[in-house]
Amino acid sequence: MTENKLGENIEKLTLATEKLVRRTSLWYGFWHGILVGIGSTLGVVIILTVVIYFLNKLVFVPVLGPKLQQILSIFEQAKTIR
Repeated sequence: MTENKLGENIEKLTLATEKLVRRTSLWYGFWHGILVGIGSTLGVVIILTVVIYFLNKLVFVPVLGPKLQQILSIFEQAKTIR
């Protein structure tokens, strides 16, 4: 291996190591955890909102109505417990 190529490889390795150290730092892990938690919470809220909206629309279907009404009443009870 030539001197020049060896120097380039060492420089690439140094940059990769510095990048790895930054990613494993305490602050990076802390903020990554906070953002993942917020994103997960928002995702669940959006999905539940859409599901409840469509369940409300399906309550008037004769076959599904009574069961969906029970499910919606459970959601309402859970909301009032808070």
